[in-house]
Amino acid sequence: MNESGIFYIEQLLEKHNRFEECVIESLSFKHFGTVFEVVLDYIWDDSGKNIRNNLNEPNLVYLQFAPVQKVILSNALNNAMLEHPEELTWGLNEISYLALEENSHNEYPGFHTMRFYWESDRYLKITFATLNVHY
Repeated sequence: MNESGIFYIEQLLEKHNRFEECVIESLSFKHFGTVFEVVLDYIWDDSGKNIRNNLNEPNLVYLQFAPVQKVILSNALNNAMLEHPEELTWGLNEISYLALEENSHNEYPGFHTMRFYWESDRYLKITFATLNVHY
């Protein structure tokens, strides 16, 4: 799916349960820094309403934001994380949900901003024109 309209992006988020509780497997820039890819381990079954039974088997979803104008990751690491980075686990990458932000004062006309929310102060914000989803 390659869509740029807010309606289509919102439909995609609803279809995928806003990617609630999914785990980020990787973040990377592609195509000279103009594409930003987020790979998620999708935890929901085909209905989108129940957590799938085979969580030990990755079910990867690739979100490609393109072109991107801005990517901001704020880790909000606490003292324990900084003092003992070897104790960090996959749980740090489990997101709460994704949402489009209001862009009433958007400095980039025609672009959208997606925010990845965590239960902590950590966040990822991506300002982009289109979203491609691959399974």
